[in-house]
Amino acid sequence: MRLLVFSRLLAPGSKKKAYDERDWFFERCDFSLVDVYRGLSRFADYAEALQLWMHERIVETYGRDTSVTYYDVTNYYFEIDEQDGLRRKGVSKEHRPGPIVQMGLLMDNNGIPMAYQLFPGNANDCTTLLPILKRIRRQFQTDKAVVVSDKGLNTQKNAYYLANRRGGYVFSQSVRGGNAELKKYVLMQSDYQENESGFKKKSRQFTRHVEFEDDNGHIVRAAIAEKQVVFYSPEYDKSTGEILTAASKLLFNEEALTEDEKYDGYYVIVTNRHDKHDDWIIDTYRGLWRIEETFRVTKSELETRPVYVSRQDRIQAHFLICFVSLVIIRLLQLKMDNVFSTGKILSSLSKTCCSLVKDNFHMFDYHDEVTDVIGKIFDINFAQKFAHNPKLKTLWRPQKNSNI
Repeated sequence: MRLLVFSRLLAPGSKKKAYDERDWFFERCDFSLVDVYRGLSRFADYAEALQLWMHERIVETYGRDTSVTYYDVTNYYFEIDEQDGLRRKGVSKEHRPGPIVQMGLLMDNNGIPMAYQLFPGNANDCTTLLPILKRIRRQFQTDKAVVVSDKGLNTQKNAYYLANRRGGYVFSQSVRGGNAELKKYVLMQSDYQENESGFKKKSRQFTRHVEFEDDNGHIVRAAIAEKQVVFYSPEYDKSTGEILTAASKLLFNEEALTEDEKYDGYYVIVTNRHDKHDDWIIDTYRGLWRIEETFRVTKSELETRPVYVSRQDRIQAHFLICFVSLVIIRLLQLKMDNVFSTGKILSSLSKTCCSLVKDNFHMFDYHDEVTDVIGKIFDINFAQKFAHNPKLKTLWRPQKNSNI
């Protein structure tokens, strides 16, 4: 497990690549490649237990702010054509036609991942929220958390569940996909409070009527006291135009474009926490960028996809290893006061190597500002030129009271 986590952080690739490069680390690797794959099956058995254990250690060492939690879903692809088990064809975030697996990730208010759960690739994003929340609230005891997510999770069933669990929700809501009454309210310029930069906002109390079928087949009807916060930002994201080459003549609907452009820059956030100030609601929702950035880290620096294993238990183990790696780098960033990006930290650490000179003496040939900061935190002198082998083994050996 240590070998696979270190490899995922410093030299990501397949499990075979990690095994082939095992001599990079001061680890006892007296096992075979077959043992590695057998180990994956064993790791999968402890996926949920390990998430809980890590959570408890983080609470003890750092404290964990779960007053607000962020949730989002992404998917990861495989280099295969046929689907099976978790690997199903669905709506790929990267527009790939092959099978994918969905992963829901829950993150605390400090940007530290809390837990994850895998779902079949054809699972709708909105159906993934309640299973992971029910598990986490039962195991982690975080019943009062406000859950923040985007409009893809904003369903009647999700809103009802969160509104009745003492925490609540902060969701975005589509303006263009809203009803005529909402669109009229958004465009009505009265009551907006505007600042010098052109940013403006307003809010109102609203009763949301929900009706859905629960897991037992019963129809649930309820009313939720909701607050709608509308704001306009002149720095909204504009879509990029694309020139298409087509055999048939394309007709441009200027009237539809004019109607659509009315809503450029307007955003709606809905919450059952009508006791909260508009600024708190807007700022809380904007924190969702951190989980989106976390997904980018998993797909770039950690190279979580494509996934090279095929058995379902080993797929589960692969994502467990990636999750552990992600938590470690986020904790390291937290200890470094978030002054360096994930990419910069991992790049520096991957270059921090030593070479055996002779008689158990190793020579170091790299250090930089990142490793200097890490060295101060963990009392390691990365700037030293030579080190004796016993000293190195003492440095890298995990300590009982390690604070990461």
